[in-house]
Amino acid sequence: MQESESELFSREVSDVVPLKKRRVHFDKPNRTPSLAQQARKISAQSTPEEQEGVSTEGAVMVHPFDVLEFKRVGLQDGVYRKFRLGKYPIEATIDLHRMTLQEGQRELVRFIRDCFQLGLRTVTVNHGRGDRDPDNPARMKSHVAHWLPQMDAVLAYHSAQQHHGGSGVLYVLIRKADAQKQKNRERFRSR
Repeated sequence: MQESESELFSREVSDVVPLKKRRVHFDKPNRTPSLAQQARKISAQSTPEEQEGVSTEGAVMVHPFDVLEFKRVGLQDGVYRKFRLGKYPIEATIDLHRMTLQEGQRELVRFIRDCFQLGLRTVTVNHGRGDRDPDNPARMKSHVAHWLPQMDAVLAYHSAQQHHGGSGVLYVLIRKADAQKQKNRERFRSR
């Protein structure tokens, strides 16, 4: 005679003793942050000026429709002319709309640094025109124009052509990293 499944199961577990019920007390989580967490917090709270040497002070306010331009000494005129006419391919873009000045500054510094490290040369910064707030016109635009020349990686900037966003966008030309310069020297030396 065969046993049913339930009888078989009962026989197998007949010697099992239930565990005593006891309450499990979890220790309260440690409320003090670790050193790594403290360092991240300090880094996030510190201003970009402290991180990258880019200052907000002294920014000259510009009109929403002003054309902005900047060129470092030594940049070839032909390169700058082609650059400001939007003839170089745009390799990356950052949009600073709806950011506070502090957020915009931090993101712009990070963006330019990353583009330089990746070897990107022509990028755009969409700062907007700032023509919606008549009390504080072109705040982000004015500060972006003030911050970019303070960054060593920036060779030039110019307001974009209309089809790329006009006076609400800047073309930014980033210098070559030393490794790229060396590759170009070797490439042209071997000819």
